[in-house]
Amino acid sequence: MLRIISFCIIVLSIFLFPWWVGTVLAVGGVFYFTTYVEIIFFSILIDALYGHGMMMDRFIFTFVSVLIFLLAPIVKSKLYVRS
Repeated sequence: MLRIISFCIIVLSIFLFPWWVGTVLAVGGVFYFTTYVEIIFFSILIDALYGHGMMMDRFIFTFVSVLIFLLAPIVKSKLYVRS
């Protein structure tokens, strides 16, 4: 249920706020949830709304989010979070 609510909040923030608000929330979701594949959807949406340029420049958020998605388990394993 928390994952669905976070998905809705991030989609609304992408449409209502500047691009960086949705980006920060999506990166936070990657580190909060175990596998947050939705970040790739959010980055495609941000690229479609705010992207400019031709070819490779248009999908820069998508490339960066795939990189974050792949590197997040490594970073999470190195972090020490006390619960």
